[in-house]
Amino acid sequence: AEIAQLGAQLLERMDVEVHKKLEHIKEETANEVTMLKESLRKKTEEMDALEERLSATKMLETQVLTNERGDLVGEVANFKLKLEEKAIEFDQIKEIIAEEADLKEKMESALREREVLMVEVSKLKAKLYDKNDLIEDLQAKLTEA
Repeated sequence: AEIAQLGAQLLERMDVEVHKKLEHIKEETANEVTMLKESLRKKTEEMDALEERLSATKMLETQVLTNERGDLVGEVANFKLKLEEKAIEFDQIKEIIAEEADLKEKMESALREREVLMVEVSKLKAKLYDKNDLIEDLQAKLTEA
């Protein structure tokens, strides 16, 4: 009976540990996803603002070609450089989105692993209960004998 009790306690501890680890993974993943979404939202706002500025710059460029080229052409060139930098940042956003998908896949995999572990724990509990019943039967027979 003591062995059965120890086995049950071990299984219960294993179940708690698995559950804790999965909860930790879920929390980490959820936090990372939230941060990535916020980052994506900010970058999207920046890209929208840049598109508006690009449109305004194109209009400015047309005006510069017909009017004063000097200083305004330099501003347009600087803006184009900044826009290229933002394009690089946009590519980084795409990578973040891919990482977010990877994290989601990892979380789903961890959940599937948890399910497998829960099935194994259930099987082990069933075996333990069977052994416990057998021990009790043997003890009853020993008591009778």
